[in-house]
Amino acid sequence: MVLWVIGLNAGLAVYALIIQWVRFRSNTWFRYKKENAFLIALLIISILNAVNIIT
Repeated sequence: MVLWVIGLNAGLAVYALIIQWVRFRSNTWFRYKKENAFLIALLIISILNAVNIIT
């Protein structure tokens, strides 16, 4: 169960990164930076959730 949650978090992070890359290629740098900050916040929350489930 723990590994499944970690895998899900990692999968979502990779999926989000792919979306960010596609948007980056079609949008301005400023907008990309704003969206990337949001992605980093989501990734940190995902990691914290995984750590909380492990411990």
